[in-house]
Amino acid sequence: MSSTSSDSGIYVGQRFNTINELESFIEEYEKKDWWT
Repeated sequence: MSSTSSDSGIYVGQRFNTINELESFIEEYEKKDWWT
């Protein structure tokens, strides 16, 4: 049971990390879009 809960904790952590990277990418894209 505890290994399942730690696995989903890692999954959620990776998911949040991906969302943060995606938001950073979108911010950079919007900045470039303003310049064009």
